[in-house]
Amino acid sequence: GDSFDLHAWDTVKGSDFLADQDVVHRFVRAMPDEIRLLDHWGIPWTRDAQGRIDQRPFGGHSFPRATLAADKTGFFEMQTLYDTCTKYGGVTFYQEWFATSLVVEQGEFRGVTAIEMKTGELHPISAKAGIVATGGAGRLYSFATYGHGSTPDGLAMGYRAGVPLKDMEFVQFHPTVMYLGPDSRGQQPLISEAVRGEGAVLVDAAGNRFMEKYDPQLELACRDVVARAIDTELKKSGAESVFLDISHKPADFVRDRLPNLYERCLAVGIDMT
Repeated sequence: GDSFDLHAWDTVKGSDFLADQDVVHRFVRAMPDEIRLLDHWGIPWTRDAQGRIDQRPFGGHSFPRATLAADKTGFFEMQTLYDTCTKYGGVTFYQEWFATSLVVEQGEFRGVTAIEMKTGELHPISAKAGIVATGGAGRLYSFATYGHGSTPDGLAMGYRAGVPLKDMEFVQFHPTVMYLGPDSRGQQPLISEAVRGEGAVLVDAAGNRFMEKYDPQLELACRDVVARAIDTELKKSGAESVFLDISHKPADFVRDRLPNLYERCLAVGIDMT
């Protein structure tokens, strides 16, 4: 029921038509092969009753195309990639090293300087080519679900070396967190979109759903739409939070599909079932 064109349309529409459409088409055609490659490398994809890689709905998708490994997909992806890299002698990991600058001579990349954090020593590392995979800058904000390593120093390092930075105004605001009160800013864990993908609904303090006022895809609208809807509701009501309710689903279903989040919620006294 899915297609490359439908996936591309969802992506372009979800970007408010700002995405580079040639890049979008390239990505959607590449992704099935990447998913199969991860499968061959050993990622423990969740399987459906027929043994196929399972898929769930996600925001902005008109087809349930998000593959999953329970509710720890990103963790299992990183673990699988790391384990695969360790099989090859040509890959060296520098654990707990902190890059400080790109070395550029005569307009060409020559390497990096980095601090070995265990010793505090500064080292030069020469290289013929480099890819800066530094993540986003979400920790610029006092309240964020980003990992504490998502600081913009990597971007600044590139900027100082003359690397052009593109689309810096686009920061993703994720709609749902485990809200632990106004005094715990910066310590509120992400609640995955997988919860809404499995059927959770957003309600106000009185238990009323509100997403129908904002988008026909309801809780599975694009993240920016859901985040703005929540913000609008909070400003209208003056409440501290809205609520995410999945209690209408069978408890065994929730524990099976969202085991990590179920355990994390229990740890702070919330039984999400």
